[in-house]
Amino acid sequence: MQQDEEYLTTRVLSASPAELHLMTVDGALRHASHAKRAIETGDTETAAAALASARGFVTELISGLNQKAEPELVGGVASLFVFALRRLAEAELKPTEPALVADAITTLAAHREAWKELIDSGAADEPPRTTSSGAELPKPHASFAATTRQAPSTGGFSFLG
Repeated sequence: MQQDEEYLTTRVLSASPAELHLMTVDGALRHASHAKRAIETGDTETAAAALASARGFVTELISGLNQKAEPELVGGVASLFVFALRRLAEAELKPTEPALVADAITTLAAHREAWKELIDSGAADEPPRTTSSGAELPKPHASFAATTRQAPSTGGFSFLG
């Protein structure tokens, strides 16, 4: 387990902001999938813990959005994340309905696919855009503004599932 933690620490510290975002989405998906399986087998205790973890990851995604950059685009992404968060919360209130978690998984998986395409195309790590006066325009996600490689706060949840 210590090797897993060391590997993860190294991976997080060496990841680009775009890759950190992808890792956060992956954490949300992993925990939501675990919750869905637990709901399907009637393991409400495991489901509740996994749902809480998944919500933590989605909350991290929401809090990382930069509302000042491209407000329409960011607003749309925020709406998707809020929808996923709401469905995860509803699943905890209705622990016999795995379809609620499935909705969140579908939404997050679609975002992951689009985000991965941006990373693979290099668009996620484009150089800063500027206005005609030379002022830098912010990117849609706040983590792009990071200039140092600090370990992100996990807010009490684990990437390791």
